[in-house]
Amino acid sequence: MNGTVLCGVDDSVAGKRALSAAVELSRRLRLRLVVVHVIEVMGSAEGAIDLDTDERLWRDRAGARAQLSELLEPHESAASPERRIAVGDVANRLAQIAVDEAADLIIVGATRTRRWRTRRRLPSMADRIATETPVSVLVAGSIAARPA
Repeated sequence: MNGTVLCGVDDSVAGKRALSAAVELSRRLRLRLVVVHVIEVMGSAEGAIDLDTDERLWRDRAGARAQLSELLEPHESAASPERRIAVGDVANRLAQIAVDEAADLIIVGATRTRRWRTRRRLPSMADRIATETPVSVLVAGSIAARPA
């Protein structure tokens, strides 16, 4: 089967669960797997970041590469995914990379964000990505979120 799965990861429990789900799905269905870590930069607008002159971003990119290698280490025998490091708004960058890579599916970890005072639910990362791209989004839930 031809196709591409894109997985957005970080070192959170949710990010690790998304990676496990993406590795298993791509292995079983023999799909291309692209794993992406986005370095979120506050106030980043398209074209507003000069990576050549911003030393902190270069250090962050090196740290992200090391983190991505560490996250992928337990899955080495199951998959050999392509790796991408991006800088900017996480939802926007994942959506853009999914389009650029012709992804058929985006997998992200479950996140629940609430405003402390109002208890009003804010859009999840998956909700934000879904508004940015026509690519389907799968949310890998956390163990704690599953019923007993």
